[in-house]
Amino acid sequence: MLAAWFRIKYPHLVTGALAASAPVRQFEVECDIFNRILTSVYKNAYNENCSSNIARIWDTMKQMLGQEKTKQEFNSKFKFCTPINTTQDLETFFDYLNDVLGNLAMVNYPYESNFLAPLPAYPVRQFCSELKEELNGTQLINAFHRALTIYSNSTGKTSCLDIASAYDSSMGDLGWNFQSCTEMVWSNCQNGTTDMFPPRAWDFRKYSDDCFKKFGVKPKNYSMNALGEIRYGGGRLNGVTNIIFSNGLLDPWSGGGVFTSQQGIVIVVIPEGAHHLDLRASHKDDPESVVEARKLYEKLFKKWTSKSHRTYHFKK
Repeated sequence: MLAAWFRIKYPHLVTGALAASAPVRQFEVECDIFNRILTSVYKNAYNENCSSNIARIWDTMKQMLGQEKTKQEFNSKFKFCTPINTTQDLETFFDYLNDVLGNLAMVNYPYESNFLAPLPAYPVRQFCSELKEELNGTQLINAFHRALTIYSNSTGKTSCLDIASAYDSSMGDLGWNFQSCTEMVWSNCQNGTTDMFPPRAWDFRKYSDDCFKKFGVKPKNYSMNALGEIRYGGGRLNGVTNIIFSNGLLDPWSGGGVFTSQQGIVIVVIPEGAHHLDLRASHKDDPESVVEARKLYEKLFKKWTSKSHRTYHFKK
């Protein structure tokens, strides 16, 4: 996003830009688009039972927490650093799981990676391999726990499950969390019908109150569209040139991406691409679509820079 906006705002300084996995239209799309695409990624990673099992896990966990015996079994199974005892505790765990499921899809690379957490190749497929059968009750809990360890404890060295953050401790997420309370205020909702999550409407007031509790700031309602729309035109890119917008179809952020080509704008669609896979270093297991995309980038970069540095000689 920053690459595209930098080119738009400072065309005299920036010759061209590659905006990879850039959801510049996220301000204007439906609030459930991220979760719809995310669900599709899990539905197609192994078989449809994966997303169906995930859709059932939320109520199954609520039922286990509702009885003392099963609550103890639940805590024992997941080995939380801080036990889950209340409904609010469970909501915190649900938020953690939402982040984990989103992160797995974003880094669903065809090789091992260590970006958000140490992960195997195609981690969503690995996750879904534990949920390939139609499951309920204790069987579902056990299988989901095994799947979760692919993200939370792939090294086998984690002693307990810390649900305070779904990000590697060396990375941290405070910077993004603050920015999402000030500049990048994107509506997010889920309905349990077109996605695999329990229904939750977008509530700007609650979002604003949460931001104030965390950082002492309250986003203005208009800021949801101000940055993208007023400053940079949102999805309207009239007159913009020399920008490549690439989107991987395995990336849930692609719902806010640019897919409509126009003069001066190049659109690249990578069917097997997760979040900014094309920006990562080349790897022997890269899909052909990524290899070809990088070749195109190099060709366009050379074309743009050769034009911008042309020397003119005038006769006396």
